[in-house]
Amino acid sequence: MKNIILSLLVIVLIGFAGYKAFSPKWSVSKEVEVATTTPVVATEQVEKDVFVIDISTSTITWKGAFVAGKKSETGTIMLKSGKGKFENATISTGEFVMDMTSIKDAGGSAQLETHLKSDDFFNVEKFPEAKFELLSFTPAKTAGEFVAKGKLTIRDVTKDFTFPVKLSVEGQNMLRVTGNITFNRADYNVKYGSSSFFKGLGDKVISDKVELTLNLVTKPIEISQPPSSSQQQPTN
Repeated sequence: MKNIILSLLVIVLIGFAGYKAFSPKWSVSKEVEVATTTPVVATEQVEKDVFVIDISTSTITWKGAFVAGKKSETGTIMLKSGKGKFENATISTGEFVMDMTSIKDAGGSAQLETHLKSDDFFNVEKFPEAKFELLSFTPAKTAGEFVAKGKLTIRDVTKDFTFPVKLSVEGQNMLRVTGNITFNRADYNVKYGSSSFFKGLGDKVISDKVELTLNLVTKPIEISQPPSSSQQQPTN
């Protein structure tokens, strides 16, 4: 009987010693696991082929016109942000956001700028941003030309949109994308002076077509290079 009790005591002591020996290690590994899974705030362009649009050098100009008098107005819109990824000599993903509160008239008319920002047009107080989200970027027949397909959002209305663009790599691996987006403002509930909503406007009709001219330039990026023939492994 004494032997049995002694054996049980030995087992309990061994178990307690094992717990003390190994439990700190389990606790540390758990802490390490939590630490390594904590999200890290990454700086811009830490990953190869990821690009950020340089909003200080990129430009977007707009153009609208009265139908009857052929008079047109032009101006600019500032970019708020833009990003994407460049893979296999083309853009695989991307988007850019326009700051609609920055609408400017090239002629410097404060009255026109205020009107464009009002609910008659783009209601920038309620809808301060417009966005294009890229879904596909496919080569056209001419080298350097592509077809951008995506979704254009204005006044919280999103429509599928396709337009041609040109893509080039310049300077220190900077990408430049140029092209024209011509959209129908009536599709986005921009009603003022539109014959799509009002009849009998005469020479007060404003064209539903609005043209945006894009000149988007990225910050320098690190572009992955395909392996050279000397680096490729021979196949059996």
